[in-house]
Amino acid sequence: MKRFRMQLIDDWCHAWRFYSVHAMLVAALIGALIAVLPTTHLRVPDWAMGAAVVLAAVSGIVGRLVKQDPADTQRIEELEKR
Repeated sequence: MKRFRMQLIDDWCHAWRFYSVHAMLVAALIGALIAVLPTTHLRVPDWAMGAAVVLAAVSGIVGRLVKQDPADTQRIEELEKR
């Protein structure tokens, strides 16, 4: 039986730049906000908070499936240097 061995992506140190990471971070922050501040439910309906988490999570999944071209990263670095 072949064992599954998890490996990091080649450019793992730049993962914070990936759209999918940003979207999943938003989903996690919204979930934490719901857990830590239950009074937020007074101002925002439950369905809206749930929809925001689902939208951010699905967006992160889509972002992970879409090819993130290394050339894009190089272009962003060039623009940041200006």
